[in-house]
Amino acid sequence: MEVKHISSAENEYIKTLVKLKDRKYRERFGLFIVEGERSARDAVSSGFPVDSVVMTESYFERRDNVFSEQNIITVPDKLFKALCDTKTPQGVLAVAKLPEGNREISGKTYICCDCIQDPGNAGTIIRSADAFGFDGVIFMKGSVDVFSPKVIRSSMGSVFHIPVITDVDAKWLNAKKQEGYFLSVTALHRDSVALRCGTFTDQQIFVIGNEGNGVSDAVLSMADETVHIPMQGSAESLNAGVAASVLMYEVSCHG
Repeated sequence: MEVKHISSAENEYIKTLVKLKDRKYRERFGLFIVEGERSARDAVSSGFPVDSVVMTESYFERRDNVFSEQNIITVPDKLFKALCDTKTPQGVLAVAKLPEGNREISGKTYICCDCIQDPGNAGTIIRSADAFGFDGVIFMKGSVDVFSPKVIRSSMGSVFHIPVITDVDAKWLNAKKQEGYFLSVTALHRDSVALRCGTFTDQQIFVIGNEGNGVSDAVLSMADETVHIPMQGSAESLNAGVAASVLMYEVSCHG
């Protein structure tokens, strides 16, 4: 374990970390911030590539042994707060490396997000996919940045436990269909079938659409089947994160 103390906001590494709140700098430096004790521990213990762990001086005195093999940087409380997105930081964060852009899949069941915009929904979907045994989560172009602080927090560490494929398009999705993946798309129209009556196969991708506009026409046009979640009350629709979670639970019951 290497421990380094930094006290100046003018330090180049600290200036880089402050910039990581912006997506373009995350992509430029290939790094992202993982705030909070639980999430930082998950990042390290899962074997996810971590550049460093930054702690307040007080947290360093009571640090978890899980961080013992990491490069540790200690900073004053005021400087630590400048690195954080949350109002009440817990005193520790991990600086993780963005995963390589590998978009190959080989598992059985995936959930695909077609332009999901809300960070809370994205994090919930990743967390539910992890909970219900899905093999990965796919985010199409136009979706929220999966490695933004709010998505990382909402995933409750699941982003480090399950493969996440980002920035794919309809052409990529169609190629997976040609490789044998059955494409089930959520949509409310006369041809859709209730999810419980839908098709469940050994290789399948389920698509959840944008919060306001649903699944894009390009993706709808290539669907092998469209499904919907039956509702008995007067609500017109479900929150995208909730809908995806209900879908994944139902799929897990057929596993």
